[in-house]
Amino acid sequence: MGSIGNLAPVGMKMATEIEKELGRERLIATVGDTVAFLKTYQEVALKQSYYLLEDETFLILEKLLGI
Repeated sequence: MGSIGNLAPVGMKMATEIEKELGRERLIATVGDTVAFLKTYQEVALKQSYYLLEDETFLILEKLLGI
């Protein structure tokens, strides 16, 4: 469980960027849906020229989560 806590600042930064770029409602819509959160961040990252996740990342996550 320690490693998840270590990722909290990263997730917070991602959430902040989503809210800043797309609004609070878009951020709230991703609560509880990891893939939706990451895809929404990906949308922001593309607009801002931030680091992008590879498509394979989403395929693996969806498989692991049974989506």
